[in-house]
Amino acid sequence: MYGDFAALPSRLRMHCGLFSGDLDDMKPPYSYAQLIVQAITSTPDKQMTLSGIYAYISRNYSYYRANEKGWQVSVTSATTQLTVAAAALLPLSFCV
Repeated sequence: MYGDFAALPSRLRMHCGLFSGDLDDMKPPYSYAQLIVQAITSTPDKQMTLSGIYAYISRNYSYYRANEKGWQVSVTSATTQLTVAAAALLPLSFCV
């Protein structure tokens, strides 16, 4: 009547009680920028290397363990964009 339930996105199938997969393997509902902020704010000094961000994401979200290269390039790009945006928010006197 409603078509093939397998064609529905996994989040919708889960919401409708039709999801039979492992929830840990689902893509998290966070942007790369949000994942980066989560990683950085998880440390006491609020600093983290790029490899530390990769490790945090892999450790906390199993979805990203399978295809590391693809998402790591996106995280690198998002980190660069966040750095530029953060620098733009600094007062000019801070940059001197």
